Amino acid sequence: MNTLFIGQRIIRLKSVESTNNFAASLPLAEAPEGTVVIADEQTNGRGQFGRIWHSAPGLNITATVVLRPKSLPLNKVYQLNKAIAIAVAMTIKNLIPKADIKIKWPNDIYANNHKMSGILTENNIRGGQFVSYLAGIGINVNQVYFPETESHPISLKQIAGIEFNIDEILSLLCKEIEVIYLKIKSSRFEEITTEYEKWLWKKDEEVRFEFNGNQTSGILRSVDDFGELQVETENHRIMSFKHGSIKIITKD
Repeated sequence: MNTLFIGQRIIRLKSVESTNNFAASLPLAEAPEGTVVIADEQTNGRGQFGRIWHSAPGLNITATVVLRPKSLPLNKVYQLNKAIAIAVAMTIKNLIPKADIKIKWPNDIYANNHKMSGILTENNIRGGQFVSYLAGIGINVNQVYFPETESHPISLKQIAGIEFNIDEILSLLCKEIEVIYLKIKSSRFEEITTEYEKWLWKKDEEVRFEFNGNQTSGILRSVDDFGELQVETENHRIMSFKHGSIKIITKD
């Protein structure tokens, strides 16, 4: 592993309920910063809001990266969420450079307008300080058959037409996470925000969405420092939406 600390300790599991749950159960001595838990199979992989993450055994990346950003102010946690999303997007773009890769708020990476990756972050805070930050990452790699969902999942193999090596992708992912995490540790938050906006799905485009049971449309502008989606309405008013309060309606 060509990194300073991310992925220098890797815990490999054949099968586990959830890599996030397993990582959360580890004592500090067994999971120093940069530890990666990766499993061939998750029997109860989770996405945002308790959704199930479908992944065929042995064909994809299902992993959790353990970070311990003790000096990070609590109000900057979403900058770290953005950083992880950028690292995953960069990893995928490096593997399929001709594909259109975007970060779809709040926690998905899309390739050619189909979901390729999901991210689930979980924090353990004690005494006003981060004890741990878990970045659960799923990437569709060699799977070609998926259950039908609204996001129409897609894999690296389906786009590139070739088989990928899971360990090589994990190594690349760890490197990208380390590069951008070091920016977080150096408080380069504006740089993270600028980079994130470049990857943001549907940025400055009109989107149709459902809010409080009603459908309307607006221009998707940005995601603020607290993770709220900023949408400009017809009267040029900026509305902020928390995770789960809005559903963006896609044409597919």
